[in-house]
Amino acid sequence: FIVYIDKEDDINWNDTRKKYFDDEEKARFNLCLAKLNLASLEPCTNISHDDLMAFRMKLAVGFALALVKGFDDVQKVIDESLVFLKARNREFSRSIFVSWSLPIVLACIVLWIINIEFVNWHSDVTTCCLLGIIGSYVSIWQRFGNDLMTGLSSSALHKWETVSRLAIGGIFAIVALFAFKCGLVLSNIANVSTFYVYGMIGFVAGFSERFVPM
Repeated sequence: FIVYIDKEDDINWNDTRKKYFDDEEKARFNLCLAKLNLASLEPCTNISHDDLMAFRMKLAVGFALALVKGFDDVQKVIDESLVFLKARNREFSRSIFVSWSLPIVLACIVLWIINIEFVNWHSDVTTCCLLGIIGSYVSIWQRFGNDLMTGLSSSALHKWETVSRLAIGGIFAIVALFAFKCGLVLSNIANVSTFYVYGMIGFVAGFSERFVPM
């Protein structure tokens, strides 16, 4: 027999042996094939071709085991292959977030420095907004170990969600600042109008972007 990956990156096999399985073994063999074929249909459009080939080769081991009557080990191979695929999908999520969020955060910091040093336009608002964006950035990073982040969404959706959540952090920060200025929150320190107070309010408000449903 032979197990191989074809030009379409699908797993195929060919067995020329005659009457290798009895009826019970044939039933177990077909069950293993069904499980392996189902696992091979797991979404993997976002991972690299090398990772896709590694996933396929891991599953190919399961096909080979089924062909030599190693039925009891097939499920273990499937589980290990799916763990590998899910890890690669989560890495995709992280790579999109880093490549889009970090430049945005750095650009906001540069603009804030320019404003503080040369323009001084509403420094309280800009400081609070910047720390809100940074707070949302930290919040998203902190959640990356969550199993809900599967990495199965499209690249465009990952990018839009990254930008949107950073913007939500900035919006939350500005709203929190207005509430502070109006005396609705932290009224006991309302007269302490310092850079540090605005920064802390912005960061905490931005960090709360996690409460917006995904």
